[in-house]
Amino acid sequence: LGIKPLYYARHREGLLFGSEIKSILAHPEFAARLDAVGLVDLLTLSRGTSQTPFREVQELLPGHLLSWRPNSQAKLRRYWEVRRQEHADDLQSTVQRTRELVTRALGSQLHADVPVCSLLSGGLDSTALTGIAQRIAKAEHGGDINSFSVDFVGQAEQ
Repeated sequence: LGIKPLYYARHREGLLFGSEIKSILAHPEFAARLDAVGLVDLLTLSRGTSQTPFREVQELLPGHLLSWRPNSQAKLRRYWEVRRQEHADDLQSTVQRTRELVTRALGSQLHADVPVCSLLSGGLDSTALTGIAQRIAKAEHGGDINSFSVDFVGQAEQ
């Protein structure tokens, strides 16, 4: 759904790409020029297009793929999209299904070759996710999830 960005730009006979725009801008032959639509999107926090603040640099949108071969046009194609439909389940079924989906998604994120931790922001979502992750970690690995919270000097006075 677009969690990991991928930026790309056509350049001469090739294709530049990276997970950050600065990787494209770092190319010695790429001329960075501003794009008005992309700049407005950035400054208004609007995501109406795939255009970035730099002319000729695009972001690959969620559910899209880009195929490219030397000496040919790049082809952009949507392969997946969220389907909208009326919600017909009752509250209990909705809660159960949501819990199952969140637990499965979290479980897949807990497999790592380094210790896993969570950042508690003070909100309900990070607290709930940490609680579910702790339950999974205890059941599957017999361990605990370390959690952290950040505080700044003088924050309470503001």
